[in-house]
Amino acid sequence: MKTLHPIKFLFVFIAIVAIHLSVTRCGSSDPAPTLANNCIAGEYSTDGTTCLSCDAGTFSSSAGSVSCTSCAAGSFANATGSSTCLSCPVGKFQSATGSTACNSCEAGTYTSTTGNSSCTNCGAGTYVDTQDASACLSCPIGKFQNSSGSTTCYNCLAGTYASTAGSSVCASCPAGKYQNNSGSSACMDCAPNTYASAAGSSMCLNCPDGTTSGPGATVCN
Repeated sequence: MKTLHPIKFLFVFIAIVAIHLSVTRCGSSDPAPTLANNCIAGEYSTDGTTCLSCDAGTFSSSAGSVSCTSCAAGSFANATGSSTCLSCPVGKFQSATGSTACNSCEAGTYTSTTGNSSCTNCGAGTYVDTQDASACLSCPIGKFQNSSGSTTCYNCLAGTYASTAGSSVCASCPAGKYQNNSGSSACMDCAPNTYASAAGSSMCLNCPDGTTSGPGATVCN
């Protein structure tokens, strides 16, 4: 029988091994890596071939995402390719989802914490006259505010007063006292020989002829 030359035999052996390796690789059950698995946080892929940046107002927090998520109310993302959303700062809010910015709290309202979906009205006795407020101000002495969500306070009327800040009502001057000015923090005693028999007086009356009174009198004798 005719035998193969040793060199020819070596070439045949190498060819057989190469064919075997090629068949083994083609029949492998290991899945090929997809591009979607390589998309970083802030990106997504719907077809496994192209990574896309998340739109502003949306985010993806993990690699290999197939979609992006809208920012929740109280948060925003103002750039594309975000991996997280930012909380609205104090003085601002956002009631909608998928937002790219937050809105200013209007005068008369405020937010004292971050991440708010709405603003809070200033309570009675307080006010704020600017946007983006993080707190409301107390009405100063001599002034009041009986409504919520206010941008200003009102002077107490003559015959009334407010001795403390943050008043929602003004108190009436007691009998024997008066206040003839608005915006006052206290009342004054009626002078001798005058009187004020009713509360809330803006002036004192002279005693009738033949009668007298001391300071702060409610009647004359």
